[in-house]
Amino acid sequence: MRFAGSERADRPAKLATKKDLIDLNFNKSGSQLKTEGKIQMLNSWQKGWRDWTKGRWTKYFFEDVQTKRLQRNFYLTQILFTGHGAFKAHQARFFDKDNKCFCRKAVGTILLTHKECEIWKNQRKSRGFQAAWIWN
Repeated sequence: MRFAGSERADRPAKLATKKDLIDLNFNKSGSQLKTEGKIQMLNSWQKGWRDWTKGRWTKYFFEDVQTKRLQRNFYLTQILFTGHGAFKAHQARFFDKDNKCFCRKAVGTILLTHKECEIWKNQRKSRGFQAAWIWN
């Protein structure tokens, strides 16, 4: 016995039996949604960080946003919070020492030591250099 309209309802099922691949649609899991949300948030945060004009000093050392927490240490305190410490420029101001960097090309500032000095070039290439200064 056939009901009216059953032919029309059966057509998609009959067509599906002739396909080589089966169409399956699944909703995203909670963890997938959470991961996508984190990625969108980090991308938005990075765009804001890149476009924002404030905090330039901090951006010299943190070019990208990260969710890893910082633990304040000797180096981080010198670099971000006080702006002085075991750097030639600071030593010269307070202890009447030579202010030239070890490379002798410029005044030994935090920025020069961390970003430009040729003597520190090889150390800067390694993640360990940044880790020792920032992430420990």
